[in-house]
Amino acid sequence: MVEGAPTTTQANCRVIDDFADNSAQWQVVLDGVMGGLSSGQATISDGLLTLTGTINTNGGGFVQVRRAIDPADLAGATSVRFVAITDGRNYEAFTTDALAGRARSVSHFATIDFSSPEGVDADALVVGTIALADLQARSFGTPIVTEAFRPDLAFSIGVILADGVDGDFVLTLDRIEACE
Repeated sequence: MVEGAPTTTQANCRVIDDFADNSAQWQVVLDGVMGGLSSGQATISDGLLTLTGTINTNGGGFVQVRRAIDPADLAGATSVRFVAITDGRNYEAFTTDALAGRARSVSHFATIDFSSPEGVDADALVVGTIALADLQARSFGTPIVTEAFRPDLAFSIGVILADGVDGDFVLTLDRIEACE
């Protein structure tokens, strides 16, 4: 956890991951699965998950980090909060549910709004939120029409950078919370 960071969450939120230990298995997925050349890694240290790397849009252009969750983690939630230090790039959150008949290749995405008030230090924690009702379904990056996301059936959550901009990035997550 970042020194001086708030240690409590909002009353209507519960922590999904605060990176206090390395027991959650975060997995990095690179665009190499489709011939891309981006690089990335995730490290957990001192209660923070830091995702770093380089986006290369030649043949791909994404880096993601994800982990399995229990459906109870998002059950009843209407939004997810990401408390982070960000580099200003356009990160998206995604989650996948186990709705009967839905292909595993369908995930639901939303841009994390990490906008911060004027005058906030670039190294300060900011809160980014996504509304679960705003999630858009995609299959292998292509928008599709399907049933709405079911938080009570969620089995994974993650963050992806696929903003179409070549270059280095760094995102440091302090915690992820599900909010009602």
